[in-house]
Amino acid sequence: MTAFPLCNSLNWQLFAEDAGSELGVTEANAQPQAEVSPNGPEDFEKLIKGPYKQAYDARVKSILQQRLKNSRETAEKYAAAQPVLELMRQRLGIEGEDYGAMEQALRERLPEAPPVGQQRQVAEFEKLERRLLPPDMDYSHIQGLRLEAREKLDALRPLNVGQAGRISGVSPADVAALMIWLQAHDKEDRDNG
Repeated sequence: MTAFPLCNSLNWQLFAEDAGSELGVTEANAQPQAEVSPNGPEDFEKLIKGPYKQAYDARVKSILQQRLKNSRETAEKYAAAQPVLELMRQRLGIEGEDYGAMEQALRERLPEAPPVGQQRQVAEFEKLERRLLPPDMDYSHIQGLRLEAREKLDALRPLNVGQAGRISGVSPADVAALMIWLQAHDKEDRDNG
């Protein structure tokens, strides 16, 4: 066996401590072991053939099994992604497996996601856009609407609450009054229906 070039006394101490903990060795039950020497690779060779052979073999086996498992998982994920990657390369006009070019092309074509703080605002905006207003709605009977908002809403007849909120002269308080009226009206419809 050839000496591992990165082996030094610090690496050996870390290995010995790790191997001892895997075998359940504690200060209370520790047996006197070979002295850790600063001679590095030569002493390392002697120790892994001697008192620490079992721990060393188990640790090497564990490391190799983990690396093999990781490489298998990576290969499986890569194989599963190949059809999608090939389709993306075709659509983006990229030849070969130039992932840097693919990433750049995607960055140029895809819009940036809103910052985390704005995601809540975007969700709220979408909720208002989905909330439809009845076409025959009588704005003069809605409490909490200002006179200017009633006139503009009646004249422009927005299709949803989002459109109503973008009308000049309709304040956020007016939008809130509309939402309260719609919720109360929906509840009455469910109770009567």
